[in-house]
Amino acid sequence: MSAAAPMISSIRSESLPIRGQGRVLSNVVDRNGRKLRLAVPDWPGSIPGQFVMVGTGATASVPRHDPLLPRPMAVYRDLGATPECRDSERAFELLYRVVGRGTTLLSEAQPGESVSIVGPLGEGFPVEESDAPALLVGGGTGIASLYELARALAATGRSTRVLLGARAEADLIGFDDFAALASEGVELICATEDGSVGVEGRITLPLEAALTESGPGALVVCEEPPAPSFFWSESCRAEKCEREGAARAAGHAAGRGERAGERGGRPPPLLAVRARAAAARRARG
Repeated sequence: MSAAAPMISSIRSESLPIRGQGRVLSNVVDRNGRKLRLAVPDWPGSIPGQFVMVGTGATASVPRHDPLLPRPMAVYRDLGATPECRDSERAFELLYRVVGRGTTLLSEAQPGESVSIVGPLGEGFPVEESDAPALLVGGGTGIASLYELARALAATGRSTRVLLGARAEADLIGFDDFAALASEGVELICATEDGSVGVEGRITLPLEAALTESGPGALVVCEEPPAPSFFWSESCRAEKCEREGAARAAGHAAGRGERAGERGGRPPPLLAVRARAAAARRARG
């Protein structure tokens, strides 16, 4: 198979976004985060990496204007027609953390109440058939953007590794769901700065080791805003994809509603990590 195969068109969504109300099916604590499951009439489905704009809390009989703006949240899991769905409803999940007034109100939404949504939005990530491995790197609430992508890549038969990083175990979300993807052929590697889960140190340590081992066919990084996000694949130039990936990821990370931008005083280390790994492979012969 060629290094740059055509994109799999069967999972690309041509549906336009919808504006509507999602019926809350569940809104529960999940380890260190929360999962909000919504059933939305005529939900067209999403592709990996797309997101929704979600209202800050249940829709009330009297409109609330504080907070005013909805929050961008990644579609964590697109579930389709579950047993709880009615008629044309389709369900999806959001994975988020309670970090401010907006997500605090959202965490209080009860089953049977409604939450406003607009979506799916964003271009999403390309899913390409290739013999080259895929590396998906997530940090903070950016982890929520990677679950469906990992499943889609593994479904093509592609070697897929997910690397999740956090300061400590208490900051790591989605761990159990990603660990369960082992049954679908997805390898999970974790790193925490305090060593409470997985490798001790930043996620760039196992990332550099993985890149040194084989080099990526695709590298996707979603960190918590305001850190920049990064996307690279064999089918387009890294510089171009870094810009496009950051634009895609502006609303990918769940729970903050902030804009993806520069990390204050800390340049993104990923290009340097890739360069060091490539040099190590060349030295190895």
